[in-house]
Amino acid sequence: MIEFWAYCLLLIPYCFESKEKGLYHFALLCKPKERKFDHAVSIALGKDINSIVVDTKKLADECVMYLKSQHVSPMTFIPLDNIKVNSPNSAIKGIPGARLTIETIDFDPAIERAMAYACGNSVVCDTLEIAQDIVYNKKIQVKCVSKAGDVVHKAGLVTMGRTAEKDGRSKGRFQGDSTEKLEAELSKILEEK
Repeated sequence: MIEFWAYCLLLIPYCFESKEKGLYHFALLCKPKERKFDHAVSIALGKDINSIVVDTKKLADECVMYLKSQHVSPMTFIPLDNIKVNSPNSAIKGIPGARLTIETIDFDPAIERAMAYACGNSVVCDTLEIAQDIVYNKKIQVKCVSKAGDVVHKAGLVTMGRTAEKDGRSKGRFQGDSTEKLEAELSKILEEK
């Protein structure tokens, strides 16, 4: 099975041939502001962390057709000109130990709409207790993720965090070497062009 970053590399030749530009890999353009948020941010972003952000729906459609012609597994594209972004729940402001997920991430301004879409109404909390208080007691309709990776969903369901690595630390999406591999391959390809 090809790793996700390899799928992104398959799109590069297409983008050089395409008249449309504006293809971004979501995980390369965002990073938690502090390492302590790595695990929570990767969980809060969910499947959208593997998305490809494109400027237009037309480019997304062209990329899908290209990938189909290459017999590659489906990928998710977020077209900046076509996504619907809801404003985040402002009731979270001022709650100690809780912050909107989008406020915990540094990202390229070019993908701000995609980031707002992916983060939605998710909140990063310091502890599971704070997350439960927000959803159960304050009755604020948000998805809360603790730094340990526990999730309290809007409907009240609780999903416990992922297991830690052997050294006791949790390895989030932003600590792997896949991102470095993609950046190195991308640089190599761009130098060849």
